[in-house]
Amino acid sequence: MVTIKRLFMSALILIILCTGASASSIVKVIDNAGLFSSSELEDLTKIAEEMSAKYDMDIGIGTTNSTNGMSTMQYSDYFYENNGFGSNGSGVFVMYDMDNREIFIITEGRGKDKINDSKVEGLLDSVFDNGLKDGRYYDSAVAYLKKLNVYLRGNYLSPLDMGISALGAIGAGGGFFGAVKSKYKARTQPVEFSYRNNSIVNFASLDDRLLDTRVVTRVIPRNTGKGGGWRGRGGTTTRSSSTGSGRTYGGGGRKF
Repeated sequence: MVTIKRLFMSALILIILCTGASASSIVKVIDNAGLFSSSELEDLTKIAEEMSAKYDMDIGIGTTNSTNGMSTMQYSDYFYENNGFGSNGSGVFVMYDMDNREIFIITEGRGKDKINDSKVEGLLDSVFDNGLKDGRYYDSAVAYLKKLNVYLRGNYLSPLDMGISALGAIGAGGGFFGAVKSKYKARTQPVEFSYRNNSIVNFASLDDRLLDTRVVTRVIPRNTGKGGGWRGRGGTTTRSSSTGSGRTYGGGGRKF
């Protein structure tokens, strides 16, 4: 089982390296709660560092067993800033808070621009749906990084992706064509009914005349956006850091 996991991680790292970009700041995975084995921590750190270099932002993971009485959001802000994340003003960070039993995501700068509220929910889903409640924290973290890589990559298809898509389209199209051709091959054409010679109905031309017109107008009030909270571009909720640093974050959390 361990061998299969290592092979999977090696393949994921290779994919990221093959599509990598310029170097970025080094990002650590800080496992204060001891959720990952040494080999798992090494794998996650390697992927986080490669993604940070590729997207020129800090990609990080933190875990804790105690927030010292702070909420998960407050502790995540403190942890993110005091461990050097967002060194160039951009980052995406996830905290595994085992004290308050909550997963919390911070996005900043370009990370906030690319990861809107719906994508934050998608990232949280990837953590929760891949072993979090079963104690498979490594699997959930790998799924999170994989989903994050897809979101940050955007609408980009590698040559391999395009090749697989093309083969799938050709196969599906060929199968459909063959099925339709086989279905209609033996059918004979029906005899055309001569409706002009056999009809007993005489159609006359009718003209409809417009007698009157009325136009009703009303003013539609403009939505001022008040009362629902401020929403940023692309549906991203923005807040100020709870540490008072003046930094601006997106993101969100979910209890487990």
